[in-house]
Amino acid sequence: MSSQGQTYVRSTKHSLSLANTEKKERLNDLLTEYRRVGQIILDYLWTNGCVYKVGTGFKEFNIDKELYEWPSMLGKEVTDRFPIKGTWLTGRMLKCLTSQICGIIGASVAK
Repeated sequence: MSSQGQTYVRSTKHSLSLANTEKKERLNDLLTEYRRVGQIILDYLWTNGCVYKVGTGFKEFNIDKELYEWPSMLGKEVTDRFPIKGTWLTGRMLKCLTSQICGIIGASVAK
């Protein structure tokens, strides 16, 4: 069976019914920090816009200038400018968060 043209969504389900109080508190801390940093990034991009690389050129997203083209992912040249200070989220978590924010903004400005 060929996987060409097929998309697989990978996910897992985890039950917290048997988790102890400390694990639930840590998960809550993670979700709180994830939301906090996500809101900072989203507000930054929505307010300031961004210039992102496409092939050998650049494109711009800017609400004030009515430039609504948005990439599916952002490169390091954009993510390095995020005003995130004092977070303990790992690089992998930040990458996942940035991808989710790209989807949120992309859906918001889709034609």
